Amino acid sequence: MKAIRTCSLKSSPENLAAAKRTEDRSTICPSSPAGSPLKRKKRTSESYLPDDCWEIIIKSSQINFNSLSLVSKQILSITNRLRFSLSVTDASRHYLPRLLKRFTNLTSLDLSRYNYLPNDLLCKISNFPLKKLTSLKLPVPTPFPADGLLAFCQTVTTLTSLTCSRASFVHSQLLPVAHCFPLLKHLDLSRPWYNLSQPVEDHINGISSLLSNSPYIQHLDLSHTNFLNDQHVAEFSLFLAHLVSINLTGCWKLTESALFSLVINCPSLSDIKMEYTTIGNESIGGGGREDSNSFAVVSPKVKSLCLARCQYLRDQNIILFASIFPNLEVLDLSYWKEVSEETVSKVLRCCTKIKHLNLSYTNVDDKSLHIISTSCCGLLQLLLESCMNVTENGVKHVVQNCKQLREINLRYIDQLNANVVSSMVLSRPSLRKIIAPLGFSLSDRKRKVFLQRHGCLVC
Repeated sequence: MKAIRTCSLKSSPENLAAAKRTEDRSTICPSSPAGSPLKRKKRTSESYLPDDCWEIIIKSSQINFNSLSLVSKQILSITNRLRFSLSVTDASRHYLPRLLKRFTNLTSLDLSRYNYLPNDLLCKISNFPLKKLTSLKLPVPTPFPADGLLAFCQTVTTLTSLTCSRASFVHSQLLPVAHCFPLLKHLDLSRPWYNLSQPVEDHINGISSLLSNSPYIQHLDLSHTNFLNDQHVAEFSLFLAHLVSINLTGCWKLTESALFSLVINCPSLSDIKMEYTTIGNESIGGGGREDSNSFAVVSPKVKSLCLARCQYLRDQNIILFASIFPNLEVLDLSYWKEVSEETVSKVLRCCTKIKHLNLSYTNVDDKSLHIISTSCCGLLQLLLESCMNVTENGVKHVVQNCKQLREINLRYIDQLNANVVSSMVLSRPSLRKIIAPLGFSLSDRKRKVFLQRHGCLVC
């Protein structure tokens, strides 16, 4: 009976076809146990992604590169290529050669937290051809590492940004830097350190030599260089034809005369920071009312002006600056106690494009806020911290009329009702951040509602 059945199976056309398919599969891909190298290879090839795709995925993720690099050699290689900045500390100095070999696409090198001999470190780094490096931060505070920079520039010629804050330097040390890095666009010489026994002229001559031989400087930070005066700035400005932004915060000897020199000699200037200077003081720097009255140049390219903490600032100074800079978008007058309704009105009549206005720690009141709300319809940010004359009425005017307002700071304003915050969130959909007055209590649930439903962070 079995023989007959077997014979009938063989003679069946359907079974013959099935047997043929089984034989073909066995020939092409012989059966192998689960987990065999062949099956693993097949799965790997099916899940393969090219490096370009992985780069896009890694760039868009928020995962730390160090953890990603442990996944596979492919991911390690990709993360190495995507590492563009490196910070060298005392602990990492022993591994520096390995790190520089590993990360070949570095564009930024931060040595500011390194406390050993900077000349030796720069000489060691010069042995590696960092062909894409554009930014270097030197250790602080430290004697200026002139010898190390000379060795460094032999292999790195692409540097466009140099930060040597809190450094001690003289004329003979800074002069070679200009020849080493002729492409400098960003230069930070802030908070220089010097001995009282050392002549100030050494520092001035050093800065002058560097600037005169760096024709492409666009962003210059000389903040807290407290020996600078108006005459120094006037001389420096002659070398800064391409200057876009300058920070002179804390240079307390400077007056409006320095500001005028920059405006006249730097046609591309857009951002000026002169916080904590003596603008308005006629007795310092040879400037004063005579210079102000005779100045008639209009500079439409200046978009940002910071005059915070200028205790000698006067109404006529601010009104004059508003007429000189009609396209201002950022204005910081914080800590100026003498601000008045009339001054605000005249300033905003000239500067109708203000988007960021800082009046914190001033005597601004509801009348001034009413003028602001009707004159600055495009206002994005208003900072009113510790403005004790502001009440709920003034804030409501701003929120109602400034339809693009995204941020407002009301901290330390005692006269505001805590409920004003809720009404602001509901009435002005554009708000993204509110710094609430003291005493404002908000449950975690309501804070979450404001953030998720209205997109406004209340803090």
